[in-house]
Amino acid sequence: MNFDHAFIITYGRSGSTLLQGLLNTIPGAEIRGENANLLFFIYKISEGLQICKRQKAAATDSTHPWFGADRIPFDTYHRDTLDLFKRDVLAPREGRSLIGFKEIRFQIPYPQLAGYIDYLRANFSRTAIIFNTRALDAVIESNRKAKHFVVEDKVREADANFRRLAEERPDHCYRVHYDDYTADPEALRGLFDFLGAPFDMERIQETMAQTHSVRTSTVSTN
Repeated sequence: MNFDHAFIITYGRSGSTLLQGLLNTIPGAEIRGENANLLFFIYKISEGLQICKRQKAAATDSTHPWFGADRIPFDTYHRDTLDLFKRDVLAPREGRSLIGFKEIRFQIPYPQLAGYIDYLRANFSRTAIIFNTRALDAVIESNRKAKHFVVEDKVREADANFRRLAEERPDHCYRVHYDDYTADPEALRGLFDFLGAPFDMERIQETMAQTHSVRTSTVSTN
């Protein structure tokens, strides 16, 4: 296997639950579903800690607006928070060689998404980013039918960001398109080669024949 971790990044109604299932046909893989983007918030915590750290030299006086920042254990706080996520949320079962999860909440500006990917690569060994795209008119219509109130421009911006990053970072980013691989599963072979994983067409076809969708609350989509 070329990677230890694989994270699916997409938008809602892209068919990412199916992709999650397809990746789980790989022997030793455990790709989980959504977790309300908890890891992204830990990334934002790490950014906040860096802001605090820049103030610590002058924050020893009670008249300073950042008073007490010098007493924050920046590195320990971040490490402990990240370790909790790895232990309690990611928490792979024994013997798993490829772990990760999928997440749909990435209607964010390009620099922020690029920074988050850098963070993942810095904190998780041998990380692959898999972007899942779909025909945008179908995505937007599916969100409307599901009464998920998304901003169309944000979805289109996210799609452009995914495509751009996949082109800019081919060593660790790969994009698949739902409409392509549902029409012809062979379209997934390049992804499996990228991951260094066996491509078992029989298991893939069996998985594609199963219903993959999320039926929880309106905060989760597939």
